[in-house]
Amino acid sequence: MDENKNFYFMEVNTRLQVEHPVTEAVCGGIDLVKMQIEIAQNQALTLTQAEAQKITCHAMEFRINAEDYEQNFLPNSGLVAYFHTPNGLGVRVDSAVYSGYEIPSFYDSLIAKLIITAPNRNLTLKRAQRALDEFKIKGPKNTLDFHKLILQNKKFQEGQTNTALVEEILNEGKK
Repeated sequence: MDENKNFYFMEVNTRLQVEHPVTEAVCGGIDLVKMQIEIAQNQALTLTQAEAQKITCHAMEFRINAEDYEQNFLPNSGLVAYFHTPNGLGVRVDSAVYSGYEIPSFYDSLIAKLIITAPNRNLTLKRAQRALDEFKIKGPKNTLDFHKLILQNKKFQEGQTNTALVEEILNEGKK
């Protein structure tokens, strides 16, 4: 903000691009990107603090990347021979990938974002498991199976996680 109280974007936090569907889902479907643009156009924020704090459901996001989790998440480029996304209640997939798409080696390895919503955590976990089982990608190695391992982890199921969870899961697979 300058001395005349004019606001400027110095940068856009790219985390909004990746994770905003979860926030939008749990806050009743608000559109954060639209609101950000409206604010940049000097439009008033129409959302109250109370509305922003109202949590309406549980949500989880799974980043499906073209990476080999067994090789320290080494990026994998190549042709996507087959691409089938799940659908159904509480399932959202954001992706631009399709059967025949070539995953380049020059950019982020993101293939898709799978966002799961449900009224409670247990149902969210069940929907996530079903959606991950229905999600099919033939081509470059990807993180679908790693997400399934996460969902099978008892600590994760109970919400008892910390920053060492990924390493613990990877080490369990090596035993």
